[in-house]
Amino acid sequence: MKALAILSMTLMLSLFAEAKTLPAVLIPMDTTESDIDFGEVPVGDYGLGDIYAKAGDQALQISEITVTGDMFSVAHNCPTELAVGKTCHIIPIFEPTAEGDYKGDLTVKTSAGDYLFHLMGSGSNGHEN
Repeated sequence: MKALAILSMTLMLSLFAEAKTLPAVLIPMDTTESDIDFGEVPVGDYGLGDIYAKAGDQALQISEITVTGDMFSVAHNCPTELAVGKTCHIIPIFEPTAEGDYKGDLTVKTSAGDYLFHLMGSGSNGHEN
């Protein structure tokens, strides 16, 4: 089962290889709120964030990963208990199907704290003016 989950995540990441990708964020972090701005993404394309959850010298309990807002979704390979020294990825996805400005929230609840990421992005027509 674990091998299947890793294979699924690897395949998913390879599908996103050409997407607009943002710099990574590491959990736990010093602040409990942060912004993830996808900027302009052409309608029909997608942008990706990457949040690393890392367990230090104690296991990290991950009790919730949820996203709200139109045009936003999330993929992850995080177990409910991340073993000492291990990492997992939480990937917020912005995939606009219409032009406009969009906002949402990604919530990650862990034993190290609860984190709120404010998501924002603009769907564009993909043409330069």
